[in-house]
Amino acid sequence: MAGVTGVLALCVFAILVWLANPTDAWTLQHGFTGQQQDYYNLLVDGMLEGKLSLDVEVTFAPSDDAPPPRLPEPYLLDANFHDGRYYLYYGVVPAVALMLPYSWLTGHDLSTGVVVLMFIALGYTAALGAYHRLRNQFFPELPLLAHALFVVCLGVGAIQPYLAVRGAFYEVPASGVYAFTMLAAWFAVAIFTGTRRPLAALAAASLAMGLAVGCRPVALFSLPALLVPAWWIHRARLAGILRLGGVLLPPAASVGVALAIYNHARFGSPLEFGFRYGLNSFFASGDPLYSLKFIGPNLTWYYLSLPSLSPFFPFVFPVASSFPPEGYHGVEAVQGQLWLTSALGLSVVSSAVSRTVRAHLAEMRSWLLTIAIFVFPPLAFLLCLTMRGTRYLADFQPMLVLGLVSILGVMFVTRAGLLLRLARRLAGTVVGLGMVVSLFGAIQQFDQFRNTRPETFERLATIGDKPASLATRLGLLRYGLVAFDVTFPEVEGEARMEPLLALGLPGYSDSLNVSMYPSNQIELMLDHSNYGGPRSRLIAIEPRKTYRITVRMGALLPPLNDDFFDAAPEDKRNYLKRKAVVTFDGEAVIDRTLGYYEAPPWTLQLGRNLITRSPGSTTFSGTVTNIQRLWLDQENGVGVEEFLADAASKRVGWFLELDPPPIGETFFPVLAAGETGAGNLLGVRRPESDHLVFQLDSWGIGLAKSPPISLSLGAPLKLEVFVSSAVAFHDLPDAWGIELPEPAPPVLQIWHEGQCVWQTPILGHAGSFDATTIGLNDKGFTTATVDYAGKISEFDPGDEEKAAFLGRALKLPPP
Repeated sequence: MAGVTGVLALCVFAILVWLANPTDAWTLQHGFTGQQQDYYNLLVDGMLEGKLSLDVEVTFAPSDDAPPPRLPEPYLLDANFHDGRYYLYYGVVPAVALMLPYSWLTGHDLSTGVVVLMFIALGYTAALGAYHRLRNQFFPELPLLAHALFVVCLGVGAIQPYLAVRGAFYEVPASGVYAFTMLAAWFAVAIFTGTRRPLAALAAASLAMGLAVGCRPVALFSLPALLVPAWWIHRARLAGILRLGGVLLPPAASVGVALAIYNHARFGSPLEFGFRYGLNSFFASGDPLYSLKFIGPNLTWYYLSLPSLSPFFPFVFPVASSFPPEGYHGVEAVQGQLWLTSALGLSVVSSAVSRTVRAHLAEMRSWLLTIAIFVFPPLAFLLCLTMRGTRYLADFQPMLVLGLVSILGVMFVTRAGLLLRLARRLAGTVVGLGMVVSLFGAIQQFDQFRNTRPETFERLATIGDKPASLATRLGLLRYGLVAFDVTFPEVEGEARMEPLLALGLPGYSDSLNVSMYPSNQIELMLDHSNYGGPRSRLIAIEPRKTYRITVRMGALLPPLNDDFFDAAPEDKRNYLKRKAVVTFDGEAVIDRTLGYYEAPPWTLQLGRNLITRSPGSTTFSGTVTNIQRLWLDQENGVGVEEFLADAASKRVGWFLELDPPPIGETFFPVLAAGETGAGNLLGVRRPESDHLVFQLDSWGIGLAKSPPISLSLGAPLKLEVFVSSAVAFHDLPDAWGIELPEPAPPVLQIWHEGQCVWQTPILGHAGSFDATTIGLNDKGFTTATVDYAGKISEFDPGDEEKAAFLGRALKLPPP
């Protein structure tokens, strides 16, 4: 089976390398050259200069070690700050063992993604080595199909795909502890299976575990596991207690001493890893790191919850973990490992009912005891933590999977009756599904793959969403607008916010909420979770009177690659999907564009939001009745043509009247477009009394800034803003006689008194201008104030002037 193992292992690692590729390019783009600016490479740069701190300038000067989150200046999130320097509380071993020698020898930096892959390769190789010895010793007659399943499971069935996809500095120590604990497991298995040099294997296991502690101190809880192979050696009369101690203790202890010296040099204490000097909201809170009351929620999220499933690629989403207990700080999404719990449960039950399986497992009891000690102490610590993260499972999850494979291997070679045969087939199926869940869950994790490799993601989604599109055509998935009657309660005391409608998946939901005020006024608010959304004006209501609300938003519609959108022109499809309209008794009180998540239709909730935690209540205290879903199908006549009518507007630009901004260096928002994380902000400042400087900030991509422009600054100042990508989207009246040109690189122009005073390419998010606000930085850009200093508003110059303006703008040569 060696050939099969080699081929499968190469395929598994190729998948992990492909997952970790940071770009859409089919060629490998992993970084082996150049200079990197992640925390680990900044630490390496500092070490090369003879420092233990990060090689980065400190931009603030506090009088003590008060965490910079309490200061207005920028700081390095999740680094340490002590004695005027930045440090790293993440384990130092990856830097010293791998990254520092590489930089010293080559003059280049290893990217963290490469480091993670190297550790994964080392850990996977060690896991296969341990599995090979276990198979030869305890289940040599394992069927080929089961063998193939186990080889693949050891590579993608734990957390390796999750580590590979992001590969940031957070994953570096997690992948390191995976690699070194798997090495320790390999050496431990070698002892139990009769290696010729058990003492050397014990010393190597000790060193590996010491290095694991140097990656993540939590590995300290697993160190006692090495007492089992040591006791096995003693019982086999291969060495006495004193000799065993002389072999077992020095390797791990030498690493421990080095870590203590390192900690003392940085923080003045050998036991201080820098955790209490961390820079984030948790460290600033002063709350305890762990509590017994977190055991239940953590255990439920990690091991007792199904992942959220969607008919849309990548199908696997985080478990519902939005409602933590009081005092819980972790907000990171976790995908859940219920498949592993189920497979372990099946194997335990099968061994309990089968005397033959129990007898065979008794032969490897020393190995199973070693796994138990490796796994359960760090697991107990994890369950008490006030924060969660899938990468934390690196401390023990791969060892748990190796233990599962060991038990299943015995089950698969044991002659059995019908029940045991059914149990192992079911267990094999669960393991196979678990691997699929891990791969798709890794692709979804943090939306990392989608954000960094959008073209590849869209290609995969186009293929992956075809079954959902077919289900839609068969009537199994049905979409459409939602209409319902609502009565509001009488509000006494403080105002409160409650949900009217929600749909989506945990962390990826869209909702309609209502704020109710004691003055018998309400405010409707759409929320695209993590980004917010538009609000209505204040609406006067009568308590207990029935009102009719209709809601249209992208989450209620099928994906853009669904047949529903085939009837729409390609350049209008995204607008149709992002158009959000809420009517209240027939009046449109919200009419804006809004981001969306692809929501399974069955997730719709009325009068409650049990999907994603929001600032308000989870249930509506009034009543929601007479619910109607306006289906998108031929029977009800609600089709894409109805939505296209909304897109036929005549926007050719933004015509603005504004007070000149105050003199100074501050930029004020003029036009904000798109969403938080994906938009553009046009800002202006006034360096002198008769000059303006404009700036276009494309979120996450870059800035374009004009030179000082001399203008006659009357009050009000009239400006005209042209955005080519926004104009090209809309339909124009035939009477204007203007034919829009073929799409070209998008540009923004600013006109004043018939002259273009500034023109610049739009660096990114060119399609964001179908959702704009005037004079308000409501997307959270950091390059301008929250709102404009003075009056700013739109005016309507009339169709004739609009047509003339558009003609001038289109004739202007591109910059």
